[in-house]
Amino acid sequence: MKNAWGLAEALLNESQRLQREHGSRLGEAEVEEVRGWLYERQQDYHEAMEAYQQAMMIFHEMKAMGGAKRVRDTILHRRK
Repeated sequence: MKNAWGLAEALLNESQRLQREHGSRLGEAEVEEVRGWLYERQQDYHEAMEAYQQAMMIFHEMKAMGGAKRVRDTILHRRK
């Protein structure tokens, strides 16, 4: 499973780089949201929360309230 996580992390990093290169802030937010989801599956809740917060910040910045709500709901569901 470690190898799969390493591959996923490398792909997310490459995706993040491409999103930035092409100026896609919403794409950056989506990558961070997926990164949070993957960290959560690794039970690394601190890193997951940081990724979710980064995603939510970008979604708010872009006034993408649907994305921000989805991330917020994910965070709230995790705390239950």
